[in-house]
Amino acid sequence: METSMASIPGRLLEQIYVSIGKGPIMAKSIDPTLAARLREESERMREREFPAEARPSRPNRSKVYSIRLSEEEQARVQEVADAKHLPASTLVRSWILDRLKQEKTA
Repeated sequence: METSMASIPGRLLEQIYVSIGKGPIMAKSIDPTLAARLREESERMREREFPAEARPSRPNRSKVYSIRLSEEEQARVQEVADAKHLPASTLVRSWILDRLKQEKTA
């Protein structure tokens, strides 16, 4: 049975949007039942082909910075990212954005 966003009950849909940052508040944690349902659906759908018209996008993410880190620094970043279940680039981007927000308010 395939699940689409239209078939998900309202409260659950709201939890999904909040958990992925599309709701009014970004949740710090996800309901374990919701996480299990999303994991199950993800595993069920993982071998399917993407639709031909699907295109990845990174809105407003057109600039790339290249930085040099020692192997130890890179390993530490990766450890923290792994512990948070994030790609290292996402973690570093969040650190940069947090710091920019601090600088703006200082």
